[in-house]
Amino acid sequence: MDLVEHTWYRKNFKTVRHCNNCKAMLFGTGFRCEICQCVVHKQCREKILHNCLPGDIPVDNRSSSPTNTIPTIVEDNILTPTDLSHSTSNLRSSTPTETTQPILQISDRSVTSVLNMSNSPDKKSSSHHMVRGNIGIGKKCHICLKSLSFKGFEACRCSKCHNTFHVTCAQASTNCAPEHDKLIYKGPELASEEEVIEGAFNDDHTPLVVFINPRSGGQQGHTVFRKMKSLLSRSQVFDITQGGPGPGLERYKNIPNVRILACGGDGTIGWILSQMDKINYEIFPPVGVLPLGTGNDLAQALGWGAGYSGEPLSSVLRHITDAEIVALDRWKLVCTRDANEDLPPEVPRELVFQMMNYFSVGVDAKVVLSFHQMRETKPQFFQNRLVNKGWYGKFGMENMIYKDGPLSDMIEVTVDGSILPLKKKYHGLILLNVPSYGGGSDLWGTKKAVGTFKAPSMCDGLIEVVAVRGTFHLGQIQAKLASGKKLAQAKEITITNRRAIPAQVDGEPWMLEPCTCTIKFHQQANMLKKALHNKNLLVPPIGGIPRSASADNLPLSMLNNNNNNNNNNNNNNNNNNNNNNNNNNNNNNN
Repeated sequence: MDLVEHTWYRKNFKTVRHCNNCKAMLFGTGFRCEICQCVVHKQCREKILHNCLPGDIPVDNRSSSPTNTIPTIVEDNILTPTDLSHSTSNLRSSTPTETTQPILQISDRSVTSVLNMSNSPDKKSSSHHMVRGNIGIGKKCHICLKSLSFKGFEACRCSKCHNTFHVTCAQASTNCAPEHDKLIYKGPELASEEEVIEGAFNDDHTPLVVFINPRSGGQQGHTVFRKMKSLLSRSQVFDITQGGPGPGLERYKNIPNVRILACGGDGTIGWILSQMDKINYEIFPPVGVLPLGTGNDLAQALGWGAGYSGEPLSSVLRHITDAEIVALDRWKLVCTRDANEDLPPEVPRELVFQMMNYFSVGVDAKVVLSFHQMRETKPQFFQNRLVNKGWYGKFGMENMIYKDGPLSDMIEVTVDGSILPLKKKYHGLILLNVPSYGGGSDLWGTKKAVGTFKAPSMCDGLIEVVAVRGTFHLGQIQAKLASGKKLAQAKEITITNRRAIPAQVDGEPWMLEPCTCTIKFHQQANMLKKALHNKNLLVPPIGGIPRSASADNLPLSMLNNNNNNNNNNNNNNNNNNNNNNNNNNNNNNN
């Protein structure tokens, strides 16, 4: 396979680098390739060879004759005809049964199709793609373990496995094994073949397709986009603002065991899940989350944290590999205007939304709407997550006195066919599907069953209905000093509003005109939940344990754990009794 052109981006280098084209010193503004990380001056971009990694890394499943792997070194030395003939003659003279000593070869478009093929006998390894020079201080050779500091162009780094070598030691490394090998696509060319070659995948091979919203998280999205392409493959990473997630999902829909990683906020995840509804999947691929938004409530419910703080993406990919698959309820919200109401032709009579986190009306939605309107008019004031939360606090203070009146004067709520009474002090109504709201607040207040209410779950087919008294009450909930007022758990909810009122779905606000809103169960999606660090801890089965489960139908592993815990408790009680007896004897002796 021929190598391809580099993908450059401008970078301000704070330490001295050396150009991979002219080898001259480079300090300050230069250009770096997103994929292979080679560095050039501005004037050298057009001069360097087109020898970057291709988009898809294939495995030749039809080849049965093993040969040796030859590493490729990237630099701008132009091979002479004599060098080319010598290198290619050595390759042609070798036979499948002979052992050819691996040689260090400078890449050239005329020979890269030979040099960059995987030809290991197990058909799983591939050749290195080396880039000379610019090795960081403290790096060591992967072969001899000696320091590579200040070695200049005598050291090199593989763009695929990211190991570093002396140029002379690189000849001894014939097997390139990327750290995230299980996540890298290794099938046939997707652009030319629709069917997957039988046997191209193992059961533990889970190709990862990454969708990134560069606008999320300030400048974090752009950085994550570049780094993901260097860790995986350029064909597996998509900018969701360029055509949406549809093309990427369509391209990989026939790939077995594929996983999805959504890098963005809750809106990005909802967009991807909505597009997946339109694709004819036999089994919905599980979706993981790298939280780059402001609230990131679904990410927190799945254990991925409140927001990405710059930790190594290699660690994130390791967690994606080890993540467990769980179910997430998804709900359909239909807002229908009165059939007798006269509406302009451009105004729809019915709006349909997909809900995965929450839906709310009232004071909290008004705060979100104020934030959204300000961000649309002055986006330069919303550059990072901390600043965004400060704006939420500002609009919350402004709405401390909610002037629109109590909800009971504006809406009527029906849960599972019964009218839900609302007190005058309630100024916000929130329907919860996940146990996280507004950046991590626990509105329900408990994860256990309380009274007639069951333990909340995001895969039980029930929505929790909570009321809040105002923004001051929301502030108390944020500070974990209070919780919302539990009103109901229901499978179907109808809200009728008599006049326009602020509303939001998963953080997307709008003014809800007088209409009837119906929330019903839509379907379940497969999500990736971050695995517990302690593997000995008991993890419930996928989908959760039924609330009606008894000792007769609990998993055997859980019964064994419970018995062990009971035995340990009994032993501890016996030890405590013995200690008490000894203390009594000592007192008697005294």
